[in-house]
Amino acid sequence: MKTRMYFASTIYLLCGTYYVVAGGLLFFVPRVFFERLFPVGSFNQHYMIDLGSFLLPLGVALILAACRSGQCTGVITIAAAASALHLISHLREGFHSGRDRVTDISLALVTLGLFAALFLSRLKRHPQNGEVS
Repeated sequence: MKTRMYFASTIYLLCGTYYVVAGGLLFFVPRVFFERLFPVGSFNQHYMIDLGSFLLPLGVALILAACRSGQCTGVITIAAAASALHLISHLREGFHSGRDRVTDISLALVTLGLFAALFLSRLKRHPQNGEVS
């Protein structure tokens, strides 16, 4: 069971880091994010800063959840749902470049990882087969 919790905490830490980096770039240097990482559509600095203002604290919350995963189910659920909706919006748009595939794959891994870690956390709270939590 401790292995499951370490796995879940590692997922929260990795996903949180992903969102902190992306959110930080979007918030503090949106032009760099647009020109070097994701040059899709027209550059809209205000929109990119807005997105960063949500992703950055979400990432921080996930990093904090890595230390207290049993107490942070709500924020993890919100992060997983937001990641799923974000992935769906990317998939609806289709691929514009090779960078899009990398972005979509990494976003899919974040989404699946968060849902898997949530599932593992739930198993901890509801042990089966005589397992002690």
